[in-house]
Amino acid sequence: MQTSIKNRIDSKIRGLVSRPNTGGLTILMSILSLASILSIVGCCEERVIKTEESPDHKYQARLKQVNCGATTPFGTMLELAPTAPRFGISWLGHQKGENVYFVNRDASHITFQWIDNDRIDLTCSGCKQEEVEKRLLLYQTISIRSIEVPQDQKTH
Repeated sequence: MQTSIKNRIDSKIRGLVSRPNTGGLTILMSILSLASILSIVGCCEERVIKTEESPDHKYQARLKQVNCGATTPFGTMLELAPTAPRFGISWLGHQKGENVYFVNRDASHITFQWIDNDRIDLTCSGCKQEEVEKRLLLYQTISIRSIEVPQDQKTH
């Protein structure tokens, strides 16, 4: 009798020891996934440097400085967005804009100017082509012209 109880206990212990602990692994994987999502999505600080509406007031250009921490350099982006509220209802807020230009430089190097309702010029002084990570030529009906002026051609 004691032998059969002992055998059953030994069998249960072997089963527990040989069975992988998937509960702890699942929790660990969930924590790591959440941490990586937060590092991608929510850890960068954005600061609006300049905002300007198009001459017809249909679009807004926002120059933003982005800082993602000590291991990533400052970056600057130009974002364009319609000024009209979502679905024409003001309490729904404004439509989300799109990042049309991103460069690994601080915002002091970037200027932009609306040429007319459908054209915007952006100049990056002291910038190299390889520092530009995103450059769109068109956003909805707006033509975007970007000019990178290398350091040796920069006017003082």
